[in-house]
Amino acid sequence: MKLLLALTALLAAACSGATHQASSHAMRPLERVRALGIIHDALRTQGLAPQAGRAVHVVGRKVVDCDVHVGATRDCVEYLNDADRTRYGPAIPAHATPDALVVVAGAEGDVGAHVLALDDRDFLYEPDPDRTGPGAPSVGEVEDRLRRVVIDFAVWLRTQPSR
Repeated sequence: MKLLLALTALLAAACSGATHQASSHAMRPLERVRALGIIHDALRTQGLAPQAGRAVHVVGRKVVDCDVHVGATRDCVEYLNDADRTRYGPAIPAHATPDALVVVAGAEGDVGAHVLALDDRDFLYEPDPDRTGPGAPSVGEVEDRLRRVVIDFAVWLRTQPSR
């Protein structure tokens, strides 16, 4: 009798659609083109002149091909994806919180330069507006967070002795 009840409950759940199905749906990182536009805009709001990227030597004898150069400085911003993380390895340190600034110091001929490393995994959003909420931010929320991090970097740059 218990087996019959269990089978009936299982069948009812299956027919009602109440069973859990693995979702092929996943959050995605903010697209590079959109991220770079936000980085440019945030730098401009701080009175800085974003320009085409440049290469910067960092500790570990690595060269980071920055996406955005902060004009009239030696500083730049790099928006990292999987390929970048593999290429740069430990030259770009990991961090514990998505809002933390990861700033890598220039080395060799680029001593005094700073590279703001932005990991695209810190800027994941829920593409389906009906699924946004705690732990699943909307694209607008992620764009705002990226903007704040870049502004924090601009403010931090002003505190550096070489400014």
